[in-house]
Order: sequence, then C-alpha cells, then structure tokens
Amino acid sequence: MYLLTPGQAFVVGTIFLIIFLFKAIGIGLDNAAGKYHVCPHAFEAGWPEPYCQAMIDRQMRFYLGEWIPLYDVNDKESEELKAKLLEKDIKLNEQGKWCLTGDTLHEVMNKIHKK
Repeated sequence: MYLLTPGQAFVVGTIFLIIFLFKAIGIGLDNAAGKYHVCPHAFEAGWPEPYCQAMIDRQMRFYLGEWIPLYDVNDKESEELKAKLLEKDIKLNEQGKWCLTGDTLHEVMNKIHKK
C-alpha cells in the first residue's frame, strides 16, 4: 500500500534536508559577503573602503554617484554648511563635489596604501 518504506522515506527526507541546508548556507554566505562593505554603492563606484568608512563616520552618505550630507540639505552654496563640513575635514573640490581634506585625507591615504 505504501510507495516508500519508512526507511526509504527517511533516506529521501535526509537527502532533501541536506540539499536545503546547503542552499541556505550558500544564501547566507552571499548575504554576508554583500554586507561586508560599509557602503556597497560607493565601493562599486570605485571608492576605497577606508574612504567610505571615513565619510560615513563624518555623517555623509553616497547618493546618485556623489557624497552628500546625511542630516543637512545639500546646499553647496551655503557658507554655514561649508563651515560645518570643513570642521569635519570635508570640502568642495574643483568639480563641486564633497571630498575629504587635511589630516583625515592623509590618514585614509595611509590606510589605502598599506594594503
């Protein structure tokens, strides 16, 4: 009356369990690898990991290909914003994008070149 004996059903069930466990482990490893970077979009755009970490530590975020302030309006003409970000060693470069400067930039460059 049964298609499988209890022993055969146990073996088939164990095989399926092993397959699903390996799939789950693979998915978990892929997710863990994707979360490795502090800012994956900036890293994919070519920014090195220490630079990304320094910008995030200074409350900046990567949006549409450039770094912008996280909690402030990105008004590049505002002298108040420029002064506030300059305290964090961030200034506008010649292309009108926010970038690191000063001692912070030197520390980041040292981290990049040590690797």
